Amino acid sequence: MPSSSIKKAKTDFGKIISSLNDEELHEFLHYIKEAVAQQEKIYHANEISEEMLQEELEREQEEDRIEKANEQLNKIVLDLRKKLPLNAEAPDETITIPKNSKEFEGYTKDNTVNVDSFLYDEKALDELEENENFSFNYCADCLSRNIKPLNFISHSASIVKLNYLFNVALKDEIKNIKNLVDVGSRLGAVLYTAYYYTPIENIIGVELNPTFSRLSKNVIKDYNMDENRISVYCDNILNRATELQNADIVVLNNVFQFFIKKKAAQRNLWKFLHENITKKGAIIIAMPSLEEQLAEVNSPINLKQWLKPFHLERDLSMYDENEAEDIMNMFFYRVI
Repeated sequence: MPSSSIKKAKTDFGKIISSLNDEELHEFLHYIKEAVAQQEKIYHANEISEEMLQEELEREQEEDRIEKANEQLNKIVLDLRKKLPLNAEAPDETITIPKNSKEFEGYTKDNTVNVDSFLYDEKALDELEENENFSFNYCADCLSRNIKPLNFISHSASIVKLNYLFNVALKDEIKNIKNLVDVGSRLGAVLYTAYYYTPIENIIGVELNPTFSRLSKNVIKDYNMDENRISVYCDNILNRATELQNADIVVLNNVFQFFIKKKAAQRNLWKFLHENITKKGAIIIAMPSLEEQLAEVNSPINLKQWLKPFHLERDLSMYDENEAEDIMNMFFYRVI
């Protein structure tokens, strides 16, 4: 039912119209059209202003969320540094450099060092070098002037890289993702970042090494993470078919190359992943590329029949050169 104000406006409007002759009425109606058009512009401007304010509020909330997540992750990093050596290797693990690998051609035990990128970013390494606790170079022939840069290998992704993964690359995908599995979760870098950066309901790490499994379980407990959301299994991935079958995202970061010498054993593991990562639309994130890893072990898996690579528009202008290069080494695939 019209309000009293509307009723009065209609009555007054009728009186005005009835008091005008044809010429005056034509002029008055022209004025009404212009006045209505002007008012619509005002309404539209107000709507745009409210929309912009809402977008700004959401942007601020997003920045605040990420900042708080980074604070928690940096606390975890500082705690883990106290518990692990610089190379973040467990006393009960053996790491070998893959042979016949294009990416690691020329890498040897003498010129290569393992540095965990989750624990030590480039800034942290620079600080260690300044304090003479670390060197980026090695002596090629034991003569002090003939030095060469060391080769660095990390078995974890950096916070910057994982921030990009969850908050930029997969930002539009995250709302549809319920289950994430990190194969060879190691220190738990992917698990913690997924926990703090995303609303993913079920975050699972599968780590064969008992030292790292125990370590990451303790972090989850110490930081009061919801164990209904995040969990770590100390197990061989060959025993975790169900988790892979249910996965919406599977992370494979340097997963087998450095830890399993026999190519036949690696081929068997890839065969198992191929047979169980089958949910249509599921995403695999691999570092290095699956093409390279499968070629190294002469796997017969036909990638084109299993997965479709997809590429993301990557604005890396906010990252330095090394960070951008590291981000570009992530490869994305979708199960078809």
